[in-house]
Amino acid sequence: MKHIYLFLFSCIASSAFAQITLTSANAPAPGSVWAFEAIDTTGITTGPSGASVSWDYSTFAIDTSHSSTTYISATGTTYASSFPSATVAVASGTGFVYYAVTGTSYNLLGSKTSTGGVSYSDNEQLMSFPFTYANTFSDNFRGHTIGAGLPDSIIGTNTVSSDAWGTLKVPGGTTYPNALRVKTTETYVDSIIGFTGFHYTTVTYYWYVNTQNKPVFYLQYFSTYPSSNPSQLYKSKAAGLNYTPVAGILEHTLSIGMQVFPNPVSNGSAEVHFTLKEGGAASITLLNALGQEVMTSEKGMLLSGSYTEQLPTAALAKGIYMVRIQCGAEIATQKLLVN
Repeated sequence: MKHIYLFLFSCIASSAFAQITLTSANAPAPGSVWAFEAIDTTGITTGPSGASVSWDYSTFAIDTSHSSTTYISATGTTYASSFPSATVAVASGTGFVYYAVTGTSYNLLGSKTSTGGVSYSDNEQLMSFPFTYANTFSDNFRGHTIGAGLPDSIIGTNTVSSDAWGTLKVPGGTTYPNALRVKTTETYVDSIIGFTGFHYTTVTYYWYVNTQNKPVFYLQYFSTYPSSNPSQLYKSKAAGLNYTPVAGILEHTLSIGMQVFPNPVSNGSAEVHFTLKEGGAASITLLNALGQEVMTSEKGMLLSGSYTEQLPTAALAKGIYMVRIQCGAEIATQKLLVN
């Protein structure tokens, strides 16, 4: 499974140094919307770290795809009782992801759908408040999936630092003379007892300015590999530019909801149910515990909507596999246990 989340903080100027400080006063609230235009990442780099540096992304092309995430009140959502401290939630597939904002931190509490979800015994801290240049923190988290028939564990670390500030030029020609960059590095291992696990790393850079209530630009790197064979590394990257959705225009999101059933599977066939909030070129890939592709189904261009794909398993050896769905730059994964 993939944790797909963007940090939702607004920025204010520090009176002493005219630098931006992230505070809980502008943390995610019901009605917050993050909307980004995709950027062509060919040749893109993170650029320098440090004080008074420059980043120039003005020559990178803006793609035609958009993504947006709307945050709603956790109260009244289907599974709110399972997350009593949650303040906001995000719809994801057939369920919700739940977050809690306090005066000093922003935390991921877990997720739940009609068939499963993720429960944390040690929540993942996403941000500490207040937060500005040269600040850093690291948080260990632990959890497990629920309701999917798989006794798997999630153990990881999230490290956040503000590693740079300076002048930012974004696609479209806008220049921000005093931008703060925040780097987040989330690493975790998702494994089933008795089987090899999978390692995931997501490194995201966010640029904030004091005239916007959310990042104006982000650059994200994602990678995964099986514990038994680190050389089988899969990598992707994405970038986005902040935009304001036009009233009355459909807000797109690249979120992919997926469920594999039955799981574990022992009757020779499983079904992959998935929902695309935005259409695009899609593919379904099955990876073994070594990270090798066992089968791939190229689906071509799919419209937004719900789909079901039959996954033959009779010829597979017993063990743990990873089902990966990719649509455009977005990726969703889920483990499959073959008995």
